[in-house]
Amino acid sequence: MTIAERIKTARKAAGLTQNELGERMSVSGAAIGQYESGKRVPKVDTLQRIANALDIPITDLVNSPLLQKIDSYNPDTDQKKQIKDMIKEVAVTIQEKRDAIYRRTIKTKLNEDLDKLNDTGLTEAGKRVEELTQIEKYQMG
Repeated sequence: MTIAERIKTARKAAGLTQNELGERMSVSGAAIGQYESGKRVPKVDTLQRIANALDIPITDLVNSPLLQKIDSYNPDTDQKKQIKDMIKEVAVTIQEKRDAIYRRTIKTKLNEDLDKLNDTGLTEAGKRVEELTQIEKYQMG
């Protein structure tokens, strides 16, 4: 079962609509729909927010044999929690690195495109980028 399918199954088991789950997370129902359809893959922190909103462990959403093995590990609940936290940290780090690579790729492409413009084109591109920075949905944060 994919993460998308697990999110949908867990949401339905909780008796929530996509909009209701979205409200619990302060996101739109459409965003939940995209996660459930697989059009968008949630980052680890988003998966944790989904799990929290559904009041389930994140391991219910992630198909990870390693996490399942940890769940069946008996010795000490504290040790299991520490191991899970370390795995989450690694997953977040991997996602951050992927994001950084994606941003570098986009910046490289932008630089290549900017190199094709004359001075008038560069001035116009600068204005348009400035306009985009003023629109909230395009801002970092």
